[in-house]
Amino acid sequence: MAKYDPDKDVLLKEWKSGSGKGDLIVGIHKYNGGGPKLAINRISEDWKTGELIVTKSGRFNSEDIQYLDKIWKEIMEEYNKVLE
Repeated sequence: MAKYDPDKDVLLKEWKSGSGKGDLIVGIHKYNGGGPKLAINRISEDWKTGELIVTKSGRFNSEDIQYLDKIWKEIMEEYNKVLE
């Protein structure tokens, strides 16, 4: 399996529920000419440095679900544009 190359990862569209610890980042990406993929990540705090970093989203609370519900139609519209 080839090593991940960040230069081949293209962000097509991104939504953020905020910019602080615990907020979600939703993005449509394409990697190395492949099809679009939806990524849902979370802003977390690095326990060593205290800096904000992007991590896997893990489980969703009700606030997360409400945010995703609010933007889901727009996500699907953008996703379908990429498929055309």
